[in-house]
Parts: sequence; structure tokens; C-alpha cells
Amino acid sequence: MISYTALKHFHLATVAITIGLFSFRAILHFLNHPLRQKTLLKILPHVNDTLLLISGISLIVSTELYPTEHTWVLAKLIAVLVYIGLGVIFFKRCQSLPSKLVGIAASFACLAYIALVAITKSAIPF
Repeated sequence: MISYTALKHFHLATVAITIGLFSFRAILHFLNHPLRQKTLLKILPHVNDTLLLISGISLIVSTELYPTEHTWVLAKLIAVLVYIGLGVIFFKRCQSLPSKLVGIAASFACLAYIALVAITKSAIPF
């Protein structure tokens, strides 16, 4: 069985990769660069995000920090779903510069909230 420390480090690595891939794809989206249409850049984030979710769920189960008992875990899960929705809207719907700016700002605000919740273990980390 995998240790908690190894699982946590794997989860944090997938978080870093998610943020890096999202940032890179966002830059390409802003520049309307043809590289953004490459299959690898469309598939790789989904593979990584799947690993991120699996490792997150594994951490929840192994630590028994269930969302029904710990509101900060529930808040983080909801924020992850919001982040996914914002990402879909940003990459598929935002075409004008103002909508792109709002979309990217909202996505990064959501990521910041998720990080703060994880660090503070509070649904209201402000």
C-alpha cells in the first residue's frame, strides 16, 4: 500500500502540473497560437487532472476527512468543480479579450481559493 506521504507528494505534483499546463494553455489561448490545437495539449491536461482527482479522493479516504464531516473538504471539492467549469468556458467560449481576461482571472481566483482552503483547512480562509 502506498504511504500517505508518497500519496500527498504525488497529489501536490499533479497540482503543480495542472497549474503549469493551465497557464501554458491560457497563454497560447490569449495569443491564438496554433500550438493550442495540438492533440497532446488537449489530452495531457485531462490525464493529469484525472490523476489529480484520483489522488485527492485517495487522500480523503486514507485520512477519513470526508466532505460530509469536514466542510473545508466539501468547499475544496466544489471549488474544483467550479474551476473545471470555468476552464471549459474559458477555453471553449471566450473569444474576445475582455471575456478572456475575466475567464482567466476567475479561473486563477478559483485556484487561489482551493490552495488557501487546503492550507488553512477552512472553507472561509480569508
